[in-house]
Amino acid sequence: MAELSSEDAEVMIELAAEAIADRHPLWSFRDVRDTAGKILCFVFSPSKPPSYSQAMAEAREQFAGLADDDDIRLEFQHQIQALAEDGRLDSVEAAVNSQIWQDLGRGAAMTAGA
Repeated sequence: MAELSSEDAEVMIELAAEAIADRHPLWSFRDVRDTAGKILCFVFSPSKPPSYSQAMAEAREQFAGLADDDDIRLEFQHQIQALAEDGRLDSVEAAVNSQIWQDLGRGAAMTAGA
């Protein structure tokens, strides 16, 4: 499996931030990006258990190459938008409690909204 590049990480944060901002239009740009970074485990947050961070890292790695591959990027974007629409990205706690990593991955069968 390919490694996640810094460009992949930036695109993932950007897409997650856009999805969160759509649901929370009054949040500041900084708050949206910070929340996205924490949920995706690119930014440290003491409220996340190690098991969440490990599972999220494994889910993220499945999207290695999304910065340069439209199909991978669209798959991630679709999944992250569905999670945001369900309120599962409203906070780090919501992401942890709903175990979003289970619905985030290449070919993942989404249960968000089900």
